[in-house]
Amino acid sequence: MEILYGCREEEIRKLDTAAIESVYVMDGRTYAAYADGKEYRLKQRLYELEAKLPADFVRINKSALANRRKIRSFQTQISGAVDVVFLSGHRDYVSRRCFSELKRRYEL
Repeated sequence: MEILYGCREEEIRKLDTAAIESVYVMDGRTYAAYADGKEYRLKQRLYELEAKLPADFVRINKSALANRRKIRSFQTQISGAVDVVFLSGHRDYVSRRCFSELKRRYEL
């Protein structure tokens, strides 16, 4: 695993992958949601990070990866959609395709 650097305002910081809750794409830019609630912009594309990050990172939808060690719970919505809730309170949705893979892989 190569070292990840994230940008936030005027700061460039070396990121500890164990403290990253999720990596997601918004408006064409890649971000890492850190355990302290801060978000850092990354230069790499999501598919590059998916290949380089440890096996703890799993795809949860088309534009996000989640660190399974930082997941607090899964919550189902009335519509049948499933959200993942991270330890920091950050939430993201889980696509049906990815949720069936998560269930199979981790026996949820």
